[in-house]
Amino acid sequence: MQPYLDYETLSPLEVPTLDPHKGVIISGKLPHWLTVGLALTYRDHPWIAVMRAQKYDQAIVVASRLADYAPGQEVPVVTGSVQE
Repeated sequence: MQPYLDYETLSPLEVPTLDPHKGVIISGKLPHWLTVGLALTYRDHPWIAVMRAQKYDQAIVVASRLADYAPGQEVPVVTGSVQE
């Protein structure tokens, strides 16, 4: 078993198509290059957040087109959904 993810390992995989009118939360133990790649893939969504490693009930907005979701803002997460 390899202790890391290699680019070639993921090349045949496709990321899921998500509702383009909703924000995206990226979570999981991922290499930084994959987190950045996912953020670039979903860059047309209204906002993108990354789960906090220390708190699994919050995500941090890293990119946004909406005033309600400013970069650096904490977004509460409940059972995989954003609390609105």
